[in-house]
Amino acid sequence: MVAPPRKSATIILVRDRREEGFEVFLLKRSMESNFMAGNYVYPGGRVDKGDYDPEISLLCSDGMDIPLDQERLVLRIAGIRELYEEAGIILAVDRSGNDLSLDNKAVRMRFKGYRHALLEGQISLLGIAEKEGLLLNTKALYRFAHWITPEGRPVRFDTHFYYAHLPPGQVAMADQRETTDGLWISPEQALYNNLKGEMVLSPPTLKTLEDMARYNSAEELISSCADKDIPVVVPVLVQTEEYGFVVFPWDPEYGDAAKGNITYPLDHGALTMPGEMTTRVIFKDGRSIPYCRKGPLHK
Repeated sequence: MVAPPRKSATIILVRDRREEGFEVFLLKRSMESNFMAGNYVYPGGRVDKGDYDPEISLLCSDGMDIPLDQERLVLRIAGIRELYEEAGIILAVDRSGNDLSLDNKAVRMRFKGYRHALLEGQISLLGIAEKEGLLLNTKALYRFAHWITPEGRPVRFDTHFYYAHLPPGQVAMADQRETTDGLWISPEQALYNNLKGEMVLSPPTLKTLEDMARYNSAEELISSCADKDIPVVVPVLVQTEEYGFVVFPWDPEYGDAAKGNITYPLDHGALTMPGEMTTRVIFKDGRSIPYCRKGPLHK
């Protein structure tokens, strides 16, 4: 039986570097996790019941413009909540539209307590916003990608990816529950580290990092999201006796893989170097190894 995908939201948190370029924040999933254990991913998770609370739409920066029954607002609310739970970053503004800053020690400690209470189920995101007189800054999210976990996985997600700038005066850090480590890294360096086996990237993380590496700054990256048509990416999972691999829709053998027609011996093409286009990812020896399988005319 194919597991139904669960609605979820992921936030790609970005910041400009002091020199050139920009960095993204990645979290290492706990080795105890039943989904992508040990992989480096962006903060995110599934939509919860509380994200549908009708009252929360009144406490969103664009809540009056997007009816709550529209999926895109609920997903943004879920993304903001997950970012706060997993990375300690809260995207919020006061009633004058000023970004929430945690520079003040007393305020920082108060929101650290809120984060703990939220993780323990002792308070809701709505409750925090009401107590502090805040609006969730849903306007700060820019939709970038949409992936659905391939069939064959026991846990599947229908995930929308959003970009957001790191708010001033806030520091990202792992929750030490679902995630055990967090780091800022350039897309190019993360791709190199994965290629060398120094970190493991999930396929959606790897491919979105590859897409981001084309941009020179966080501003340029986020500007690219305006009026962008977002296709749904549904990889195909193939399991061989030795290892498994996923095939992306732009791979020339995607259609055959989707039908279960796999030609042996397998030809995955060439290892993908940063700056190139990955078409499939092999899972072998605890690694995610990117390959480019070119069509017959491009071999």
